[in-house]
Amino acid sequence: MRLPWPETGDRLFVPGGDIRSLALVHNDRRDVLATGYMSAGDAMVDWTLEHGITDFLVYPIVFCYRHYVELTLKRLHKIIADADEVNRPELWGHDLKKMWDTILVDINGRLDSNEREALDAASELIAELDGADRKSQTFRYGQTIPFGRVDLSHLKRVMAKLATFLDALADYWSADYS
Repeated sequence: MRLPWPETGDRLFVPGGDIRSLALVHNDRRDVLATGYMSAGDAMVDWTLEHGITDFLVYPIVFCYRHYVELTLKRLHKIIADADEVNRPELWGHDLKKMWDTILVDINGRLDSNEREALDAASELIAELDGADRKSQTFRYGQTIPFGRVDLSHLKRVMAKLATFLDALADYWSADYS
């Protein structure tokens, strides 16, 4: 019996094939990339719940969700700077709290009381995620985490709320201030 090992001429990335499996590569589109990470996290949660195997995907799931937040914060920072017609350097690094604090300086005082409550809740969630993985290394490389169990269904539900809020902020600044 022959094992399915790589063969001479195999390529990972090919431009053709079944139309249902072709993916368009969106260069320099953080919104598309962020949505991909969020969707990947959701798909892995759904798979674990369907198959009853939760342990080995918890790190990739949280990494995908965390990376969604990171990319979205970087995108939001740029959208607000563009809307305010301010030339600011891009946000670099992986410090979610620092990125969020930079954004808060720009949007504080510009939201109504309903949005303020959601903003405070989002701040707490971002701080919690940053505290669990300050440099985007913990869930990427399987380092020790400060908790023993993660309810993946709950994580998915709360991440959906956070994503809805962050995406709404980006949409608001893109539409109302452009």
